[in-house]
Amino acid sequence: MARAVVELFRPGKRDNELHRQIITFSASHDYRTVRIYGYYPVIVEKKDMQYYRHPIHEFNFTASEGNENWTAYRFTKDIYDLWMPAHL
Repeated sequence: MARAVVELFRPGKRDNELHRQIITFSASHDYRTVRIYGYYPVIVEKKDMQYYRHPIHEFNFTASEGNENWTAYRFTKDIYDLWMPAHL
């Protein structure tokens, strides 16, 4: 997904604006933990990009007496409600 965003910026020669900026997110989970990551490109040479994953948050939603149950939902909702409109 991060590569697709970079490819959208390349024809306008604006791909350097994405250098080291988190441009996509993912959340992975199993039966007890959730991990949220951000992905960003790094310009190595003029046309070459490398992509990296940055851990944003990891939590166990079975611990803390349920205090973290809605964290992944709130984070995802904030991406759609706050982050995306500011970056479109």
